[in-house]
Amino acid sequence: AAATDSEEGDRLQNMGTKAGKEEFESYIVQRHTTVLELLQAFSSVNVTLGQLLELLPRLQPRYYSISSSSAMYP
Repeated sequence: AAATDSEEGDRLQNMGTKAGKEEFESYIVQRHTTVLELLQAFSSVNVTLGQLLELLPRLQPRYYSISSSSAMYP
């Protein structure tokens, strides 16, 4: 995905460098900025649904839960 606005693209790329670490910390980490909020703030960035889904962590299988416990429901 690329920003069509060069200023937005430069700012995003800068946040991914050592020089932009402070801005990344204050804008993303401290504010708990979500992907949706980031896309709204940088509206010139166009991403597909597939690209967004790749950002999500994979769901891990759940092998055990309290509902499958024989001690809870003998």
